[in-house]
Amino acid sequence: MDSKPTPDDTYYLETITFQVEDRLFKVPRYHFERNSEIHATALTLLAGSNSVEERATKTQLN
Repeated sequence: MDSKPTPDDTYYLETITFQVEDRLFKVPRYHFERNSEIHATALTLLAGSNSVEERATKTQLN
């Protein structure tokens, strides 16, 4: 098997990490993008940021 594996379209979930007070949460981002236009836009804008944990500590989603 010489080819590079590709993520499955259905079961390869992208996650988002966010911070609430002093706790980090890592959850599938699909529901945030699907159910909230505001969150979908914010997540798109954050795509160019550094590490997920760094974004979680610097970003505030209301």
